[in-house]
Amino acid sequence: AATYDAATEMTGTNPSGVWQYGRDNHLTAANDFVAFDHFDSSPAGLGWNTPGYQELGAPGIWVNTAGATQYGVADGQLALHPGPAGGGTSGDAAILRFTAPTAGSWLVSAQFLAGDGGATDAWVVLNGQFGSPLASLGNTDLGVAFNQSVLMQAGDTLDFAVGNAGSFYSVNTPLVLTISSVPEPGSAVLLLAGLLGVARLQSRRR
Repeated sequence: AATYDAATEMTGTNPSGVWQYGRDNHLTAANDFVAFDHFDSSPAGLGWNTPGYQELGAPGIWVNTAGATQYGVADGQLALHPGPAGGGTSGDAAILRFTAPTAGSWLVSAQFLAGDGGATDAWVVLNGQFGSPLASLGNTDLGVAFNQSVLMQAGDTLDFAVGNAGSFYSVNTPLVLTISSVPEPGSAVLLLAGLLGVARLQSRRR
């Protein structure tokens, strides 16, 4: 089964494999995902944002590579930082997007952590439908998680969004995320049958 890890797979291209980095300042029923267009790389971290769009480099998504905790983000962790503006009380959401490379069931293991200490909102959204998210997880200061299988077609998108909950400061929000394809039952049965057949053949040879 294929497994994708958001923190280890960030590169200087956007999209980067199955991952895409962006924002949405409305969070309406059908979101307006806008991809970030600027990549920073330094010993302290790798990150995507849009210079000049807001302030202090936010909204943005980055990975801490400093070798020590920074701004509530542990070494090696990916973090989302929302921006200060936008419609409603959630402001500019930073969005990490996963695009399914193949059709099937995908096991999603996502945990949003407290990070820098400022409260943020978190959502998991299928195909940009913020009006009916798969999960509205609330205050990330509490350490909220989403763990379940999601049925997707090739090209479907799964968004992991963090909004500012009305406050822009100290809102680096780590996201520990892996997504794995779930083998179809038929494939698993065939694999098991094949392994049993090999074992029998080896037994006869002995």
